Parts: sequence; structure tokens; C-alpha cells
Amino acid sequence: EISKIENFDSNSTLEELCLQGNHLFQLENLDNLVNLQRLDLSRNKISVVEHLSKLTKLTQLSLEDNVIESLSGISTLTSLMELYLGNNRILDQKEILHLRQLPRLIILDLAGNPVANQNTYRHYVVFRILKLKVLDGENITAEDIEKAKDQYSGRLNSDYLEEKLSHRNFLGIRELSLANAKIREIDSLAGNDFPKLRELNLDNNLITNIRGLRHLSSLTCLRLGSNRIEKFEGLCLHLTDPEFLSTNIILPHLQTLILSNNHIKDINQLHLHLFSSLSTLHLDGNEITKID
Repeated sequence: EISKIENFDSNSTLEELCLQGNHLFQLENLDNLVNLQRLDLSRNKISVVEHLSKLTKLTQLSLEDNVIESLSGISTLTSLMELYLGNNRILDQKEILHLRQLPRLIILDLAGNPVANQNTYRHYVVFRILKLKVLDGENITAEDIEKAKDQYSGRLNSDYLEEKLSHRNFLGIRELSLANAKIREIDSLAGNDFPKLRELNLDNNLITNIRGLRHLSSLTCLRLGSNRIEKFEGLCLHLTDPEFLSTNIILPHLQTLILSNNHIKDINQLHLHLFSSLSTLHLDGNEITKID
């Protein structure tokens, strides 16, 4: 059993290499195999995918039956079309995001990983890797694509922001513009993740409910113009919430609220008395018939 990858310095013409069923613990000494197209390292003891960036022609990579937990080292393989990672230890769905940078990937196998047991797994992968044709040995159908869109398209959450901003460190963000982004749902955004966020622009989206924003306690300006908002039930359906009862206010520092061109008919449904610092309010272009 081979325990180390070595002695390939003079084999730059090699196009296929099979090292399955050995005792390899790490990927190394492959930089000179610049013409390699197919690499099989299944049934080893590899835990980290690394040192593959020079394999720019690699189209097929097999790493089944190893002990891999992360996909972070695969994103540089831009020619990759087939990736086999069955029976490893990948748990977090967010690891899939590392594969979004592979423009030619059409076959992916993650069967036997903990992540594949999650209820949302298949639709999540289909939505995140748009050109994928086969997942875990099954063709991706039009129904799969439609369900994936229904479940994930237009949702504002941490995954969406990571993709949009190309990082996941939200702590220093003070202003965030997501106008014209086709957002229709807002998942709960934790205030601890956005402690400095002061201005949020969500103009020209498809939003109807903003309950997911209620923990952004540092907000001073919120723009929601040209959405589909009728009322603020998303912020007020928590009258039994201890946090709400103890403070009796929502978004305590909010000063500017833009709600122009929505579907608001009754101002009372906005519960404006809960916004204690509000100084500027725009309600032009709505369907309001009475102010009381």
C-alpha cells in the first residue's frame, strides 16, 4: 500500500492517474502533472483536499471513501466536469458553495455523506450549481429545478449575502444596498451578525413580509420602496415574545422608513407607535384612503 504521493516530477505528460485503495493521508507532489485529466484517489485516508491548483486540465476527480469534511480545495479546478465524493464526512450544506466556481461541473456524487441525509439537500445543490445534470447517480429533472427555485430563489439570508458580498464577515457592514435583487422573502437576520448595520436599501423587490429584519436593532434607515407590502404583520406577530414585551419597541434606532409605492391601504396596519425614534416616513404612491 502506497502511503505517499511522490516521484512524478518527470511525468508531465500523464493524463490519467489511479491511486485508489492505498494508504494515502494527504495530497502532495502533483504540481508537475499539468496535463492530468483524470485522477482517482478513492479508498484512501485523505482528510483535506489541497495542492490541486496546478491541475488546470483535470476533468474527473474521484475521492470516494476518504475522510474529507470540506470542499474548500476544489474551487480552483475550473475544468472539472465530474466530481465523485461519496462516503466522506461532509456535513454542512454551505460546503456546496465552494463548487459554484466550477463552470463545467455537470456530475456530482455526494451520496453517503451526512449532508446528503438532510431534507433540503437535493434542492439546495440543484439551486446552487446551475449547470449540474446528475446528482448522486440520478438525473436532475425539470421538477427538481422548479422545486429548487421555489425553495431558494429570492430569499435574503446569510448564504445569499455571502454570495453577494464574496465573504461572510458581516460585523463591519454599516450600509447595505440590495435594491432590484428580486428578493421575495427575508429569513431572520441575526442582530449579532450585523451590529453596525445602519442603512439597508431593499427598494424595488418583491417583499411582502419583513419579520426577518426585526433583530437589526442598529438600523437608522430602512428603504422598502416599490415592494408588495400591505402591512407590518411580520413585525407584530410576537405579542407573547418576552423580548417584545420588555422593550415594547421595534428597531429602536430607526429614524427613516421609506414605504413608497407599496400596497398599503390602512396606516394602522403599520403599527407605527412601535417605532419610537421614527422621524421621516414616506408613504407616497400607496392606496391609503384614510388617516386616523
